Parts: sequence; structure tokens; C-alpha cells
Amino acid sequence: MMPRLSILVATWKCAPKLKAFLGSLQAQSCRQWELLVLDNASSDGTKELVATFRQGLAEPERLIWSSEPDSGIYDAWNRGLQLARGTYLSFIGADDSFLDPDSLERLEVLTSTKAHLITARNAYYAPDGRFLRHWGAGWEWQRMRQSMNIAHPGMLVRRDLFDEFGPFDSSFRICGDYEWFLRLPANLRAIHNSDSILKV
Repeated sequence: MMPRLSILVATWKCAPKLKAFLGSLQAQSCRQWELLVLDNASSDGTKELVATFRQGLAEPERLIWSSEPDSGIYDAWNRGLQLARGTYLSFIGADDSFLDPDSLERLEVLTSTKAHLITARNAYYAPDGRFLRHWGAGWEWQRMRQSMNIAHPGMLVRRDLFDEFGPFDSSFRICGDYEWFLRLPANLRAIHNSDSILKV
């Protein structure tokens, strides 16, 4: 069965943090996902960690492992675009984790609306573990022209938007996702869930 959601995670030498994310994904009540781990030729045990996680899946084919040298996160995500099979894509950091077991389901149920973008909020923490804030607004075309006001990690993006507007520009080191969103037209259908989905 084709997955409804493709979760793309770019990694580079972050096995301990990735382990926490994988655990939070395994605990999700929503099972309509595939996971793409897009690794930058790490040598820190990431490959072995992902292999162990795959062995614990009832459907191991739901995990796609791709490891090769890349030029950064946008290059890795673009590689994932070629491999992803889901109707909706979700880009999540290797050091993020779902806040609770129903986090993904709260977004997945909104795919029935066939919205182009399904946004939510996230809970942001400092490196020392201090909670900072919940943040992330709904999609507003005019506001996006001024600043990135949506929480990209975890949100759902229809796959066909990349077919129409192209992949990420991998020449960007940062803000390549913002540049991609700026290509989108004003008439997108978007829906917002005000819950925080990820701990980032």
C-alpha cells in the first residue's frame, strides 16, 4: 500500500539525536507513513541505528535509507524528493521528536481536505533543555513575503507542489526552504492546526 505521508529526515553524524526521533515516530498512532533517512555518508553508527529500527518495523519497506555525500540539507532533501512515494511530504530535523503519540495523526486527518499545505506549531527548546516558546502561524501569502512565519518542521506539503514549482535550490546553505515557499502562488489551499507537533 502506498503511504499517505513521506517523512524526510536529513542526517549527518547525529546518531544519538536521531535515535530519539525514531523512538517518537515508532510510538505514533498514525501508521500511514514512510520514512526516508537521507544521510551524508555518516560514520558514527547512523547506518546501524537505522538498520536496527527497520528490523523492528512490521513493514520494513516503509523505511528508505539513502547514504551518500551531499552538499547540505537541501541537496539531501532533493534526493529524497526523487524517492518519496507519499501524497504529502513532511521535512523533520534529525534532532526533533514528536511531542506525543497522536501528534502525526492530528495532521494526517487533515489530508482529507486535500489542502496544499497543512501547518501547525512546534515547541522550541534551548540547547540546555529550557522551554522557549510554542511557535508557528498558518499560511498567509502576504505575511510570507515579509518573513518566514510558518513552522516548516513537521508541516505537510503536497508532493505535486514540487512537481510544479521545482525542488529546493541546493546552493543555499540556510533559508532554502523559505526561498521555495516564496515561489508559491497566493491561491494555495492551506489549513492550520494550532497544536504543537514537534519538540525542536
